[in-house]
Amino acid sequence: MSYKLTWQQDGYVYRIGWEDEGSYMDAMLGEDVKDGTGDPPKDREDWEHWAANKAARDIKPKRDNRAFWWETKSEVVAALATIKLALKQERPLPDWAKQALAAGWKAPKGWRA
Repeated sequence: MSYKLTWQQDGYVYRIGWEDEGSYMDAMLGEDVKDGTGDPPKDREDWEHWAANKAARDIKPKRDNRAFWWETKSEVVAALATIKLALKQERPLPDWAKQALAAGWKAPKGWRA
């Protein structure tokens, strides 16, 4: 089964998570308070979930008893762009790149931190 990282509206808030082929959000970022902390896992799928949670955590989203959440569509879209770019990197995004992405900057194709 193939999963992709996407956002969905959940009541009055927006969440980011892994969606399966049937458009069901299987795992939301921040479901576990320890997601994205500690040492990175070796397994690629586990690493992707860890890295996505770490990137989300760096953006400082709100968190309720279910997972991380954002107030507006524009916030969640910017957060998702930052997280997806972080998944393509071999090292963490610099602060300037996080701020630029949040302001709407689009990284050039193939850009690496």
